[in-house]
Amino acid sequence: IANIYQFTNSKKKRVSETDKYKLPIGWVEIYDSVTKKKYYACKITKHTQWLHPGIPLGTIMENGIPYGWEEEIDYETGEKYYINHVGKFTTWDKPKKSLFLV
Repeated sequence: IANIYQFTNSKKKRVSETDKYKLPIGWVEIYDSVTKKKYYACKITKHTQWLHPGIPLGTIMENGIPYGWEEEIDYETGEKYYINHVGKFTTWDKPKKSLFLV
């Protein structure tokens, strides 16, 4: 997930792109110190997930790919590939909103 900088009182504050979205009622954000990533828990259903529940899937994010996708580099080839965390698959092709919904 891309990071952006927010300026407050002349100081840089690192803000995650997901911080721009509100959590639905009953959801909390939790920091996992092992993975150093945020995850989300619904206090009503006791469900947890890595994706922010307030961002519609397929929303094009500042990194140019739909929310729910992640860009990585293949260790052996040095090529970019893309991970779909919802469908649990990978592809070499950069995702577009229409690909996400298939």
